[in-house]
Parts: sequence; structure tokens; C-alpha cells
Amino acid sequence: AHRVPLIASASRAAESQQEQAKIRLWDAASWQPCGALAGHKMTVTQVAFSEDDSLLLSVSRDRALCVFERGGDAQDRATGAGYRLMDKVD
Repeated sequence: AHRVPLIASASRAAESQQEQAKIRLWDAASWQPCGALAGHKMTVTQVAFSEDDSLLLSVSRDRALCVFERGGDAQDRATGAGYRLMDKVD
């Protein structure tokens, strides 16, 4: 079971619109945004959380794979705002 009730979403993004290529994190209980993760240049096509929510993996039309690691302080971990880019494979 996931510890933090988060939903990850992404929208279509052209290479010239890298701001749109961010992964958006939402609190599933309140439906409020709680984070945005940058790492891709084009549309993110798949996102998956690890079973313990410590990692988030994403792949994109830019042919990159990003791994985000949850860190930060206790409040960041509780809200989902603590994800940071750990590794990227182009």
C-alpha cells in the first residue's frame, strides 16, 4: 500500500514547451497540487511509483528515463513535495 496518497499527471508537451513537460503531483485526498517535477523535454508518457513511494520513475517521448527520489524533511515526505531528480538516462 502506498504511504502517501499521491496522483502523478503529465500533459502533452512539444520540445519548445519544456515547462509543460513537468510531472505534476496531486494530493489525492484534497485534489490540491503538491509538487512539480522537471527532468523531461517532451511529453511524459508513463509514470510509476515504487511500492514504498520512495521512488518515482518516468519515461518520455524525448527517450529519457528519469528516477526521482523522495527526500526532504518530514513535512515534504508527508505531502509528496520532497521528490527530487536522482538520475536521468538519455
